[in-house]
Amino acid sequence: MAGAGTAARTGRSGHDLLGIYLNDHLAGATGGLELARRVARSHRGPGSGAAVQRLAAEVAQDRAVLEDIMDALGIPVRAYKVYAAWIGEKLKLHGIRFQVVDHALAKRDVQVFRATKTQFGSGSVEGHQRLNVEGAWAPESRDVVAGALFVPIAQPKARLVMALLEPQAPDAFAAWGEFNNAFEQKEYMEAYVAEDVAREMLKDPKVRAEFDAALKDEAFAKDPDARLAFFAKRHASWDERFNLYPVLRVDTAP
Repeated sequence: MAGAGTAARTGRSGHDLLGIYLNDHLAGATGGLELARRVARSHRGPGSGAAVQRLAAEVAQDRAVLEDIMDALGIPVRAYKVYAAWIGEKLKLHGIRFQVVDHALAKRDVQVFRATKTQFGSGSVEGHQRLNVEGAWAPESRDVVAGALFVPIAQPKARLVMALLEPQAPDAFAAWGEFNNAFEQKEYMEAYVAEDVAREMLKDPKVRAEFDAALKDEAFAKDPDARLAFFAKRHASWDERFNLYPVLRVDTAP
């Protein structure tokens, strides 16, 4: 009865509230795991070092179990909460100042980085799969969620802030694979579906004109996957967050 009452008061379903609850725990587990690993790295002796390393392994296992539960229940991971949790620990480690945005901000003028090309490393480097991205920053109007981190550039370690958060910097978090999830395509449109979608979309004169213009590129014209992707990206099912770097540039503090 208590759960039903909470759902009624908030206007959200029990499944939504469970998703918020589990995502909050996942964020806490992510931050706790990063903290445990940091402590483990600084205590490598035979005594306390082994105990701390076991703790880090147990936290990692608990986090994996939580992810499995969320997957089984069909509850999506809210990436911003996970990112905010672990990146906050890393920023603290480097002595970088930041503040948590405690309320949602609607339609803020920001700059976003969208990758136009990505290349994942073929092997592991110090436990990471490195990533090279090509793209550019561009202005957009986007919602900023509560729990995001605001990292001011006006601080003594401004150069380090840029080195870690600019996605194309050689030792940035992105370069070391920390944001790979944002650049991995999760949803696909099968070719036979895309063909039917393409026929329907080509009835729109604007889409037809854009497609005809794209066909002037010889490489595009010869690539059936690229041609079908042209329509998939314009379909309502396309995830606009794919290849969107989960760090925004802002001109003013929240």
